[in-house]
Formats: sequence, C-alpha cells, structure tokens
Amino acid sequence: MIETMLSEHTACVVNNSWATVIQSREQYLKDTLIGERPVWEEKIAEFLIEKGKIDQKYELYESYQKELETSAKCTSSQMTVMLFELLLNQQERFLIVQSAGNGYDNGGVGFDAQKTGDYCGINEEVYNRLDGETHRLSRSGYSYEKIRNHILIVGAVQETEKGYQMTEFSNYGSNIDIVAPGYDVYSTITEKDDSYTEENPGHKNLRTVKNGIKYGNLSGTSMAAPLVSGSAAVLWSVAPELSAEEVKETLISTAGTARSTCQEDKREEYPMLNLKAALEKVAKKDATHVILETFYNNGEKTHDLFASEENRDQEYAVITGLDQDENVVWTIETEKSPAAEITANTEIGIYEDRYYYAHCGVIYAVRLRDGKEIWHSASSHGSMTGTDFGPDGTLYYCSFYGPDFGAIDKDGNELYEVESFYPGYYWAYEVHYEGDHVDVKMDGTPSGEETVIRVNLSDYSYSVVQE
Repeated sequence: MIETMLSEHTACVVNNSWATVIQSREQYLKDTLIGERPVWEEKIAEFLIEKGKIDQKYELYESYQKELETSAKCTSSQMTVMLFELLLNQQERFLIVQSAGNGYDNGGVGFDAQKTGDYCGINEEVYNRLDGETHRLSRSGYSYEKIRNHILIVGAVQETEKGYQMTEFSNYGSNIDIVAPGYDVYSTITEKDDSYTEENPGHKNLRTVKNGIKYGNLSGTSMAAPLVSGSAAVLWSVAPELSAEEVKETLISTAGTARSTCQEDKREEYPMLNLKAALEKVAKKDATHVILETFYNNGEKTHDLFASEENRDQEYAVITGLDQDENVVWTIETEKSPAAEITANTEIGIYEDRYYYAHCGVIYAVRLRDGKEIWHSASSHGSMTGTDFGPDGTLYYCSFYGPDFGAIDKDGNELYEVESFYPGYYWAYEVHYEGDHVDVKMDGTPSGEETVIRVNLSDYSYSVVQE
C-alpha cells in the first residue's frame, strides 16, 4: 500500500495513525478466562485474577508477553525490509509517520513504544540482525541511520499549567522522534467512533453539520501523528528541494520541549512540534551574494611566504552567503591546507541559483539560498585562474599548476580536459565563452607575447588564433 501511494500517487508523507494494541495483565486474563460463563464462575475468575492466583499458576501473561516480543521483532524486520526495498528502487523522497501507540488496552498507562513492533520497533538490533554476515544492507549504502531518516515516530502531549507534557497514555522511549498535541483534539468522527462513554471520554461534544459530517474531541497518538505528517508536507511544499532527512531534521531541530511524566521513562523531555519555527528556518530569505575570505592559521590575514616546510602556515577560507539586507544566511569554512605562493581558495562566482568556488583544486557547487553542497569535482584542477559559464550551466575553466582548459557540466560531470595545449605555452589565466567556442588567454608563450587559444566546443579541437 505504501509503495503504491509513493509511486502512483506521488505522495511524500504517509501517515500511519495505528499501532499494535497490547493488553494489560488484568484485561488479558479477563479476555482469556472470562467468556460465555455463568455469572458465579465469572465472579470467581475475576476474584482470582485480582488476587493474582490464576496468573501465578499458569503464567499466562508471561507467555503472552513473550509472544508479543517475538511478533514485534518480526513486524519491525518486515518494515525494515520494505524500507530497504523502497530505497533500492530509488524511492528516496518519502517520510513514514507512525503514531507511537496509546499504552495498555489502547488508553491505559503508556510503555516503551518499541514493544509494539512495526516502525516503532525498528532499532539497531533489528537492523544488524537483517544485515547479518553478508552485510547486504550496509554494503548497499543503506545504514541504520539512513533507514531511520525516513521514519518519524510520534508521541502525544497535552497542555498543562506546567507547559506541554506527555499524556499518561502515550507510549514513550528512545525511538520517539517528536511529539505533538494528542489530547482532546477536535476532529471528524466516524460512525464507529460516534459514542461517548466513561471508558472512552475522548469522544465528546459531538455535533452534526450539514452533509451529515460529525465532529468531536478525540485523544490519542493517532491524533498527534497527523499534525506531524501535515507539518512535514507543508515543509516540502515550501522547500521542495529538501531531502527526507532534511525535513525530519528541520522538524526536530526547531521543536520546543515537552516533559516526560512517566517514572519508567528514561528520557526527561521530548522535541515538541513547532511548525512556525520550522517554516521560518526553511523559508528564510535566500542569500543574494557571497563573500569568500582567505585566512591563515587562526584568523590571520597574512602569512610568511618564506617559512620553512615544517613551519608553513595553514590556509583556509570562510565563505559567507548574505541576503539583500547583509544578514548572514549561511557560512562554509574549508579545511586547512599548507599555504603556498598561490592561494588554495578561489571564488568562481554565482551562476543562476548556485555559487561556485574551488578549494585545493576541487570545484564545489552549492545552493545559493542555503549553502548546501550540490556536487564537487572528483579530481583536483590546480589553482583556478579563469572561468566562464555557458547558457546550459557548463563551467569552462583554466588554471595554474593544473589543466590549461577544462569543462564541467551543471551536474558536476567532467566533460573534457586539456592538461597542456602546446609545449612552451603556459599560465592560462582567462577564459571566455563565445557560443560555439571558448577562447583561453595564455600569458606564457615561446614568443613572450600574450596568446589566445581557441577551443572548438563541437569536438574540443584547438588552435592558436592570436599571438
């Protein structure tokens, strides 16, 4: 079903407002031992259950728990395999949002969500068991973390005088990624839920509107999960370039805080959904221009050109993306490298929605809006001295201590490279795209005069056109 939704309906977020219900000891024994019996037998059975006599003798509930543990491992393994297959089939753009469950008897005291299995039970133990000795998952490039990047497990909170706190019924634990309001939430009511009892007080304030649609207040992690699902979908609509990992990370990193209320819970707090903050993070002003500054050691602007090999200064660049009001939008700091006569960091510039720079001969393309890397070249290209772009986004370049000419398309694929045009020609320092050809200016020539070498883009042949 999930694969169909992702492939045929182009869904990015799949909401799962369900979880395996686990019975409490008392409820399980009542359902097991009390059925169509005479009233006097039911009373005796209830008395023995309350006193623990029956369970002590037959260990019924312990057997039930062992069966649940086995089932949880099985269903979590099945869900992990399904996720793995989706990723293998190039389905990267999706998030599965799963409600954590509503405690024992679907409304009682909460417990560790991993007990319910399915997506809630996916943990490193399950992953490692599936990975096994063949390491099929990890060798395919899908680590445990990458699989978990496509899952959001949601707990339920309620507002109190002390702020937002986990509800008593919400399942909890280390696998809970985020929490959202799940108590007394106003919602549509199905015919099945159209009831109000003391045992089910969440269904109240029912009213019928035109077209016969009923509304009421419901409680449960099944009410919290859709809030997270909707928020993830909103983020993707505002910033469609985000990956599943980025959407999940944004929701969690911008979240508020909700306190745990269960003594058995080892966590004291949980990330509390804050869609407004998440939107502000992804919808902030884009960078419109960039500044690249070169530093040495720990922020110095100059360095010693004549230092010995062992005492050479370390060079690095700080690249800052700024919006139209000069506010910092993003910052990149390159790795340090030994300083040399020619700088290791070169600004190539902005083309369309990207910013390009070179560090130690490697060319980088990043998104202008947020500085996120799009690609970097597979090899070093020397110290960039001249660059120009074609209308299709192809980058043409020349360099010192590297190729006299090269071309890389907008996806980072290296199209062509000329290490050296001719013997005796060197110091390529300027490149100009001219439609069907590129002109490369050379400063060092046999004649001592500046030279222009023309590269035909149809076959990358070249010749001297001016000397």
